[in-house]
Amino acid sequence: MRRTLGLLATTAALAGGTLALAPSASAHATLLKVSPADGATLTTAPRQVDLTFDEPVSSRFATVVITGPSGEDATAGPATVNGAHVAAALAGGLASGEYRVAFRVVSDDGHPVTGQSRFTLNLPAAGPSPRAPAPSASPLAAPSTAAAPASLAGDGSSWVTQHLPALSGALLLVVVGAGALVWDRRRG
Repeated sequence: MRRTLGLLATTAALAGGTLALAPSASAHATLLKVSPADGATLTTAPRQVDLTFDEPVSSRFATVVITGPSGEDATAGPATVNGAHVAAALAGGLASGEYRVAFRVVSDDGHPVTGQSRFTLNLPAAGPSPRAPAPSASPLAAPSTAAAPASLAGDGSSWVTQHLPALSGALLLVVVGAGALVWDRRRG
């Protein structure tokens, strides 16, 4: 009986230790700034959309999709990545209306990060204005994935997904401990 209690205590300690270490391994990139700022109204068309994260992101998996007021793709080519900075050029001849910026990047730790922001172009009635540099960035309170396009939905950042390796390890330890308990009782 003493041996069985020792096995259970060891299994519980290992499972608890695995879960306690899990949060430190689940950190991933966070969007710090977006330009044009989320909710901004502009009177001149920006040349590009800039995203700044708190850590470098993978250059191989960065996607930025800018959708215009009629649902058209307003992105001019693939996103470019320079460390923690991601830029997406805008197509020429933009019309007045609301634009949605949806992004998906992958942190250095392998976690996908998605979000979106919106800005509105309120161009003069004479037609599209000449392009001006993008306004300075402002902090984006919290990226939302609620209306991200299907190709960008599902960032995998639920608590279970972030802690799945630790939970799997803890479950394995519990199963091994239970097996040891059954084996010990059958022997004795």
